Amino acid sequence: MPNDILKGIADNPALFEALKASLFKHFSLDVVDTEQTNQHIGEMVRAKLEGRALLEVAFREIERLRTLPEVTNTKNPAR
Repeated sequence: MPNDILKGIADNPALFEALKASLFKHFSLDVVDTEQTNQHIGEMVRAKLEGRALLEVAFREIERLRTLPEVTNTKNPAR
């Protein structure tokens, strides 16, 4: 995915948060099927935690593409 598209996502806070929430809901621990064996539940929980960790890394990389606000000179020119 080109960096300009990711930069557009990073520069739009509402879009960034909506995308993040949409992806993270698929890795929620609230949706674990307790009818499975303990081993299978453990595997699912571990997979969800690993997925969340990878998403966190990806979103930090996208945040680094955010355009920094321009810093204006706030010093009084009369001084």
